[in-house]
Amino acid sequence: NTAIADPTATYAVRVCSSGLMSGLASPSRPWFKLIPGLKRLELDAAARQWLDDTEDRMYTVIAGSNFYNSFAVECEDITVFGTGPNIIYEDERDLIRCYNPAVGEYYLSTDATGRVDGLFRLFVMTVNQMVSFFGVENCPGDVRELWSEKGNSLEVERMVAHAIEPNFDVNGSGKLPGNFTWREVYWAYGANSAIPLSQRGFVDQPFTAARWSTQSNDAYGRSVGMDVLPDVMQLQVMTRRMAEAIEKQVRPPLIGSMELKN
Repeated sequence: NTAIADPTATYAVRVCSSGLMSGLASPSRPWFKLIPGLKRLELDAAARQWLDDTEDRMYTVIAGSNFYNSFAVECEDITVFGTGPNIIYEDERDLIRCYNPAVGEYYLSTDATGRVDGLFRLFVMTVNQMVSFFGVENCPGDVRELWSEKGNSLEVERMVAHAIEPNFDVNGSGKLPGNFTWREVYWAYGANSAIPLSQRGFVDQPFTAARWSTQSNDAYGRSVGMDVLPDVMQLQVMTRRMAEAIEKQVRPPLIGSMELKN
């Protein structure tokens, strides 16, 4: 933040990301509609009632969760960095919970069709967060010891690795049991643990990875923020130079004889 002398580009990012959100998923008006996949299918009253009821339930769940706050962050990441992943889990309190991986902590992979098929992260979690998220019985020994001490030990951070990928066979270890299309694994990075922190499967892809513009098999998108970056850097230099000029006009450097020093 100390490198930003002129906030014009920051305000422009807010305007652009707000426009994206209001145009794609506005919290104040309907932004999706459930309809039959077959266009010529005529619905009876019961089918229309089912679609309307399901759509209303979806809006209720989305409004009661952190989806809109998370989507606002996603739109800002897309504007600045060109890529904005979003992980969506089931939640006991809000039914769904969205998580925004920070730029620099995640990696993406794509399949032969250019679709994102893998999300890999390396990030930090406190002992309190690890126990709350994975359960104390699944945490490594050092984390369990810190948990038993309580106090400031709960805020000690540990590196956690995270992978979401298609549920295929890896080195002969076999697929995750069950009719799962995707699998997810959490493990303590660098810890000599026999079991992962968490391992489970998903029928549907549990994350999205929106990208502004891609070319060929690029896993990451290119954004409008990258296009205007040279102009933004020039604006910062101009703002600093202008401030120096004003400073010299208001408080010009004084030159006098050494005899007048005292």
